[in-house]
Amino acid sequence: MSTTDNNNKAFTFRFIDTKPRVLLELTNTTEKTLRSIEILTVFLKDEETSDGRPSQAHIRFDAIKSMHTKDTAVLSHRTWINGKPANDERDQM
Repeated sequence: MSTTDNNNKAFTFRFIDTKPRVLLELTNTTEKTLRSIEILTVFLKDEETSDGRPSQAHIRFDAIKSMHTKDTAVLSHRTWINGKPANDERDQM
C-alpha cells in the first residue's frame, strides 16, 4: 500500500495476552478496504549463531484476505524453530 502522507498509518495494533498465546490485533485506520494483508516473517535474534548465519527461530502470522474501513482483525501466529512448529512453552512472542 502506498500513501502520500507518511504521518498517516494504515493500522493501529495491540497485543492481547490470552495465556498461553499472545495475539496481535490490527485495526484498519484508513478509509479504504485493504486486501491481502500479510505480515512478513519475523526472524528472531539467535544467541547461539552470532556469526551472521540465519536465525533458527522465526514467527509467522496468519494472513488477512480483506479488511474494511475501521475493521479489526485478531491474528494468531506460530513460532518455528529449526524448521518445525514450536509448542506453546517455546513460543517466542
